[in-house]
Amino acid sequence: MRKNACCRRLLCFLEEIDKGREKLLHDLEKMHASSDEKETAFYAYETIVPDMQALRKSCDSLENIMDKSLWPFPSYGDLLYEVSEI
Repeated sequence: MRKNACCRRLLCFLEEIDKGREKLLHDLEKMHASSDEKETAFYAYETIVPDMQALRKSCDSLENIMDKSLWPFPSYGDLLYEVSEI
């Protein structure tokens, strides 16, 4: 039963991420269609930034339930504490 609940949560987050990605791509296309710089800037602030925040929230939630070995991106801890010298 616990495994099924985890799979349902995983699927729910993946669906949220897919919907958020589609919305962001649609809104980016709409933004790039504008030739007015001021309008584009306001649209980015009012629409694109909230799209990105919503998508990040879903991705963060998914990251919290995924096994670290399966997560293909660096975690926040990796970025903060495992910085290698260049």
